Amino acid sequence: TKWIIERKAKAIIGSFLRRNYYHALHMRRLQKSKDAATLIQSVIRAYATRKIFANVLMRRMEESQHFAIVWRRVIASLDNIATSTCWADIREQLIDIKVGLDDE
Repeated sequence: TKWIIERKAKAIIGSFLRRNYYHALHMRRLQKSKDAATLIQSVIRAYATRKIFANVLMRRMEESQHFAIVWRRVIASLDNIATSTCWADIREQLIDIKVGLDDE
């Protein structure tokens, strides 16, 4: 009788552990699949965004390069503009300077 009780107890414990193990394994696989789907969606979204805005970005880059060529001497002559990190900031500061000169 003791042997029967032990055997039933081992069977119950074994089945409980197996169920939980397979459940955990299934959950890990499901999470891995979700992560893969999220990554694929992210890559596709990035590609689509680049494709949609490629013309605008290229135009902006060309404008930036043209701005640097045209205003190189002015930028080099002004010390406070050297701290700016963005050409758009520099352009805004130069426009403010030009407006200030026009007002005088």
